[in-house]
This record gives sequence, C-alpha cells and structure tokens, in this order.
Amino acid sequence: MIKEDPIYALLADMTEAWNSCDLDRFMSGYAPGSDTLLLVSGKEIHGFDAIYAHYKKLFESLPEMPHLSVEILSAESNHDTARFELRFTLGSDGKSFTGLSVITLIKLDNRWLIVKDYS
Repeated sequence: MIKEDPIYALLADMTEAWNSCDLDRFMSGYAPGSDTLLLVSGKEIHGFDAIYAHYKKLFESLPEMPHLSVEILSAESNHDTARFELRFTLGSDGKSFTGLSVITLIKLDNRWLIVKDYS
C-alpha cells in the first residue's frame, strides 16, 4: 500500500491524532450513525456516539496516552468497501501491548470511513 492511498492516509492521520490526544480528529475516521460498530476487549459498542463516549472516557482516564503505532498486515478493497488487518502497538520503553485489529471501511461522500472495528 502506498502512502498516497486515501485509506493509508486516514489510518496515518488517526494514529497521529491518537498520539497527540486529539479525540475529535481521531473519531473523524469513523462513520457517523448507529450502524458503526466497535468490538474491543470482548465488548460491542454500537453507534458513533457510543464509540465517541467510549474513547472520551479512555482519553480522560489516562494521565498520558500510550503511543500508538500501526502496521498494515493485509488489505482488500474495491471502489466502495475495504477490509484491513492491522497490528497495533500501544506504549513504548518495554511497557507495550501489541494486538490485532480488523477494520471494515466504506466510501461515504467520497471519504473512506470505518464502519466496523474489531480490536
């Protein structure tokens, strides 16, 4: 995947937003509406507003956000949907957590947005 690809750019921007504690910018990568789904730590969170509330609570609860890095493991896309498998690492200095994530994106109003995030 090349850096000029709009999905790569979205993921890079969301990672940068996380690392700068910019919740609104981070959430701009998720599709608005009630159909958007986040599955994290075995918990299903339905809808943009609920996902926003989940991340807001997380952002506010940590004195410092752990550094996020993302590696794309595989990608499949056509002109209006995409599926990416990612490896993410949170933290640094030997205190890190690595996990896998699968995201599904749709093209909405000429922008790629996450509709399903299994982290």
